[in-house]
Amino acid sequence: MAETSTDPETEKKTSATREAFLEAGAKILAEVGPEKTSLRAVAKRAKLSPMAPYRHFSSKEGLLAELARLGFRQLGRAVRNVCRDDVESIDADVFKAMAAAYIEFAERNPEVYRLMFAGIIPEFKDYPELKTDAEWSYQILQQAIEAMQRKRILKDENPRILAHHCWSVMHGFVNLSLDGVMNALSEESLADRFKPHVDLLVSGMLVEEK
Repeated sequence: MAETSTDPETEKKTSATREAFLEAGAKILAEVGPEKTSLRAVAKRAKLSPMAPYRHFSSKEGLLAELARLGFRQLGRAVRNVCRDDVESIDADVFKAMAAAYIEFAERNPEVYRLMFAGIIPEFKDYPELKTDAEWSYQILQQAIEAMQRKRILKDENPRILAHHCWSVMHGFVNLSLDGVMNALSEESLADRFKPHVDLLVSGMLVEEK
């Protein structure tokens, strides 16, 4: 059987087309939300033919899954940048800054955040790369807690439970705030409004001084 090869120019063009499509998709998602984002509208924004998207994504859900994956990569990197990927350097103050980075991401990207967490993509397992990157973005939370436990900063509780507790507080605050339920009239940023809450959250996990 003869070996097949991919023309580098064709591959480059295909990659550029896909990137243009994702860029257009991200802009439309930010403007109208996931429900109103459509392959046809994205193709039009990217100045591609109506059928062009189907060479890259089998459905609208496939496009949204990729946009969600990119969101998880961005969120994970924003949080990890705070500690410069050095888990062992994390202390209570760094942890609070990581929480602020999470809140700031949600405030800057509300529709992407909703796409990532609101069940719009029902089964992450159908998109292995999305599932992998979603787990990667979450892992730093438990790793940070485990590192602080090793330094006896946090209580010796199940780190998985502590991580779920922290995430549920952050996620609940974001949802209530973005929906206009909490502090709707405040001119402060979401991160500034969250600061007293994260102070309370962390203080409840600290090792008690004897």
